[in-house]
Amino acid sequence: MTRTASLGATLLVVAGLLLALSFAPWASQEPAVDPTVVRPSPTSDPAAVGRTLFSIKGCATCHRHDGLPAERVTQGGQVVAASRSLTGASGAPDLTDYDPDPGFVRVWLRDPEAVRPGTRMPNLGLSEEEIAALLAFLEE
Repeated sequence: MTRTASLGATLLVVAGLLLALSFAPWASQEPAVDPTVVRPSPTSDPAAVGRTLFSIKGCATCHRHDGLPAERVTQGGQVVAASRSLTGASGAPDLTDYDPDPGFVRVWLRDPEAVRPGTRMPNLGLSEEEIAALLAFLEE
């Protein structure tokens, strides 16, 4: 019985070591990078980065801005948002000639729901760099 117990304990220790070693490669890897987060390089034109963000973050789904392609969002074959109406889809502001108050826009883009409870504007989880780039685009 002691021999069987000893063998069982040895197998348990070996299995535990193998399990621990299987996680070792992951511990040394770099954390995953979110591909939707655009990190401007120090030499990037902030307005150009903002223009890209305006498209990839889905802003043009609800907002209109001249010079950007119209986007359409469909659901069940029906257009639920199109960015080329007078005010943008769902009454979202046309941002073509928008003269932003930088302080307000920063607070708004950080957490729209905190500024206007019940707003349709989603919280996009933008970084401070992304907010600055979007502001540069809107100000040009």
